[in-house]
Amino acid sequence: MQITRSRILTSFLLLTVLGCSSQEAPEQKQVNLPEVETSEAKDVPQEDLSLDLSKPEATFATFKTNIEAGNWKAGANCLTEDSQASLCGVMIFMSSLTAAFDPDSKKGFEALMKKHGAGPDAESPFPGLEPPAANGDPQNMMRMLGSAIKNKPAFLEDLMGWMSESGGNFDLGKVTDANLEELKIDEDKATAIVVNDDKRNPIEFQRMKDRWKIHLPDELFNMDNMAGDETEMQFGEMQEYDDFDFQYAEPDVIPPMQALTPEEYKNAWQVDVSLDNQPAGELIKKMAEECGFELFEAENFSEAFSKPITLNLQDVSRLQVIEAACEQVGITPRYKLKLLGFKEGKRETPVATNGPFLMLVESLEEYPPYAAGDLKLQLIAAGIPSAVVSSLQEVTDQADSENKTKARWIIDQLTGTGNLNLQIESSGYQMLMPQVSLKHAIIEDSIPLGNLVQTVQQIESIDTQFHYSIPTEIITQTFDKLEKGETIETENFTLTLKQVRINPDAGSNFTVEYTGLSNGQITILGLDAEGNPFESSGGGGFWTGDKGTQNAYFDKAPAKLQVQIVKEFQEFEESLSLSNIPLTEYENMPEEIAKLSFPGEAPVSFKFLELTEENGNMMMQYTITNHSNKDISNFSVNNDYLDADGKKLKDFPHSQSGERNLVPAGETRKFGTMAFFAPEETKSVAINPRDVNFADNTSWEFKK
Repeated sequence: MQITRSRILTSFLLLTVLGCSSQEAPEQKQVNLPEVETSEAKDVPQEDLSLDLSKPEATFATFKTNIEAGNWKAGANCLTEDSQASLCGVMIFMSSLTAAFDPDSKKGFEALMKKHGAGPDAESPFPGLEPPAANGDPQNMMRMLGSAIKNKPAFLEDLMGWMSESGGNFDLGKVTDANLEELKIDEDKATAIVVNDDKRNPIEFQRMKDRWKIHLPDELFNMDNMAGDETEMQFGEMQEYDDFDFQYAEPDVIPPMQALTPEEYKNAWQVDVSLDNQPAGELIKKMAEECGFELFEAENFSEAFSKPITLNLQDVSRLQVIEAACEQVGITPRYKLKLLGFKEGKRETPVATNGPFLMLVESLEEYPPYAAGDLKLQLIAAGIPSAVVSSLQEVTDQADSENKTKARWIIDQLTGTGNLNLQIESSGYQMLMPQVSLKHAIIEDSIPLGNLVQTVQQIESIDTQFHYSIPTEIITQTFDKLEKGETIETENFTLTLKQVRINPDAGSNFTVEYTGLSNGQITILGLDAEGNPFESSGGGGFWTGDKGTQNAYFDKAPAKLQVQIVKEFQEFEESLSLSNIPLTEYENMPEEIAKLSFPGEAPVSFKFLELTEENGNMMMQYTITNHSNKDISNFSVNNDYLDADGKKLKDFPHSQSGERNLVPAGETRKFGTMAFFAPEETKSVAINPRDVNFADNTSWEFKK
């Protein structure tokens, strides 16, 4: 089942703002950002003076009231212009993922984008399956994309309607229960804490022309947060956070690729440490600085840092030194982009090291009584040259990828007690979004677990392989003229400028077509008037064999384009394994996974009820009956829109998700969804089920 990450991010933002419950995040595929055109853009909106934004608490009340009512346009008007632009950009980025893999969804999405002045290029709509590169600052890239939308509140309202139809409604919990506490106003800025049940989340406000707007910090739009903790998004739960969790650092702009010999690489990350009865803090700080980390609230751990340690390590990574030093003084290191934090007590789960890499368990959630869970792994490479960081900016879990220059993190085995397989089979793949600095990269992967029955008291083994490469020889070619059709031909390859769009005020984008090269071999840079290179703010492409295209987006118009080509590269493979990770809820799990049973031919049935109107939008009401012996966590269908004579007008996919027991076994539940793309002549809907996912992470697919 394919569900957009847009809903994940929206839910995450609302979780942060309102502290309320949210929804799920299954696996995703990714594609290019849609191209931008402005032929049918809506007019710039007038300020909605009917909204009470007179003070921060009034703005907060207005925002949550409208969001609960489904009035997204009014809710968006409670946000700052920058926050609206960032949110629009993220929605464009994420919604395109689903649209590219579903023809009907794609048509609707393209129509929506065109309506608001940001539609796909007719020559190359959704150029392919290769995910976009988040080079440079992804937050600025998102804001740049969103800036193309003139009427952002109207766009967000329309997009929410499209998402509701294609991906289910939002279960935002009791947002009216969220309260504002600890409000502090400092001239034109304000901060506060949103309290909802036992959840406490920070919020910011900015005053603009005597009206207070909610400001969504850039950290909410970074790729790691978009990926999100799938556990929280899927089951409406928020894990405990502390100050370290809310810290954010801007990713570095990684310089253009540079060739590097394997020996230079090895010498960069390896260190020798010989320490005899010396304070731990000095060594930890030194290793952290060489990895590009700043210590977070080190003063709170001064007692531990002052303890003497003895270490004698040869040819190891700096991360291995940090872990060993912290273990001796009884604290656990924690890693975020550019930050090294700590917590009291030794690490409760094992870690694995190989080369410059450290793998650890970031979180482990268990869901009794469903014999299911979620595991989040963190992989850090630190103390490495920027040339290596550059190769880690895109990571996939696709085991059989033909592109050997792209980084891949593959889970070979994940077993529990008795060698029981805990990994959920998946036919798709996902792109992981590393956070990068000049000296380190942090990669996270959330993995759904099954078969967590009573006898499985621990995760016995997690075996992974990390494949990556470094360029050992690079050549460059330059387009001196930025005109469509310009071609560079060599004996071995050809480069052609297929698309050129230059806008000095709103950025530029280019498409380079290539033959004689494989995907991943080329990088497109901009050159300014003095010939200085600068990186794109994003891009992507597709390929077949030795042919393909590569896109590049720039915040400013380049004078020339430079194409870097990796002529030679060195492949690396690091094996990282963890073992004996304890599970705490096994006693509350079932003795075995129940075999799916139901009368008839299918575990569910659907009944169309009626079409209604809400806030000027067509809504479809329907019920689903769970005939099986298992709770349903999410499902997807295809809706056929019918006219008065029962003739099919068009169809559109729809998915519904929420709590793990969204539809309990043997029960019927009623749902409503916006029929955003239903033709006006629609009088009824035929619901055709596609698949059902159960609470124990098993699934059922309907035969076509």
